[in-house]
Amino acid sequence: MAPPARARRSLPIVATGLAAAAALLAGCGHQGPHHGPAGHHGSGPHGAQDPAGAGDAVTGEDAQVAPGISRAAAEQLCADLDDQLTDLRTYTPTPGRVTLNTTVATWAPGHGVDLFELSRNRDRVDEAMTAVCPQTRDEVLSALELPTVAAGLVGF
Repeated sequence: MAPPARARRSLPIVATGLAAAAALLAGCGHQGPHHGPAGHHGSGPHGAQDPAGAGDAVTGEDAQVAPGISRAAAEQLCADLDDQLTDLRTYTPTPGRVTLNTTVATWAPGHGVDLFELSRNRDRVDEAMTAVCPQTRDEVLSALELPTVAAGLVGF
């Protein structure tokens, strides 16, 4: 006897949650000397905020669109979330938020984004997406019924 349709639909959600946890653990292990509150990725002294990246002289893919997030990294996050939009619209908001968190948790370590810093400053994801892909951001917000992407991210 096959499992009920509801159970079959929940299996990808459980798998996604497990993938997020694995990505989180993998990302935590790559922090090296920057691990913990004293570590810092990005430019400038601790506490210095340049939300628009206006002080950066770097242009192109290495330009910061949010502190600690390069344009190239933001473009990849946008592409990853754009690929997930059909699923985000199909599932109810709660499983969709698991997908959002999994996507961010797997994207960050591979693009030089410090998960610890990102967990303390979740609004940087909104900032990066607003700069690079505002339409994708709006579609994610609509699908997940969120006021901001940061509101859907859990502490990493």
